[in-house]
Amino acid sequence: MSKNPEISKDAHRKIGIDAFNGTWKIMEKDNPTEDDICEAIRLAHISTWHWKFAGTELNQQRGEWICSRVHAHFGFGKEALYYAKRCYDLTMKHGFTDFDLGYGYECIARAYMVLKKKKEKEKYLKLAEESAAQIKKKEDRDWFMKDLSTIK
Repeated sequence: MSKNPEISKDAHRKIGIDAFNGTWKIMEKDNPTEDDICEAIRLAHISTWHWKFAGTELNQQRGEWICSRVHAHFGFGKEALYYAKRCYDLTMKHGFTDFDLGYGYECIARAYMVLKKKKEKEKYLKLAEESAAQIKKKEDRDWFMKDLSTIK
């Protein structure tokens, strides 16, 4: 990763975390405004960008995931699929397992759900469900399965 000499690694990390959490805070709103939606999308991208300087390949994979998730959440299927594929590609390239493998499949299934592409959604949803067996921590596995249940 390239270096940004004007901001410390710790500052990048803090901004990345804060922006990620801010994305979720907006997504949890009952009636987000158009400005809220725009802000959530910006925050997801800000988080991902800062993790480029403070994190690892896994942080980048999770950044692509949050970008996909926020777009899917607000109904932007094409954009959600773009970032989901980036997440999936990083997952496969680096051999991520456990929770992160599952979410590599989950985000593609969710994007296809938004795009109303049932066959493709079902393919990746099945892969996500099968990957749940590899999630070691019961708490993580339960969270993951609860999240998958929102893909209809």
